[in-house]
Amino acid sequence: MEKDHNWKEMFQTFMTSCQEELKKTTSIGKKMLEASKANSELNDNYKLLGELVVKAMEDKELQWDSAEAKKYVQEIQELRKNLDKIDEEVQKIKLQDQSSPSS
Repeated sequence: MEKDHNWKEMFQTFMTSCQEELKKTTSIGKKMLEASKANSELNDNYKLLGELVVKAMEDKELQWDSAEAKKYVQEIQELRKNLDKIDEEVQKIKLQDQSSPSS
């Protein structure tokens, strides 16, 4: 009879331990989701701030005498030009497809 009681007690201890671990894991998961959301919002805000700063620098509303900042602005401008060029090329390809006779 004592073996039966001992077994039940060990099983109960095991189940309690599992429940506690599950609670911890769930709490950690919730916190990780919160952190992921906050990180995403932080990145969005950095992006928006960066866009405002670049626009202000281009419009001469902001004078920032930082070689590194100016380098980034120049890279952004070059990337924009490259994207515009790619878009133009895509549009030309689309027009070629429309002007070609169908098979």
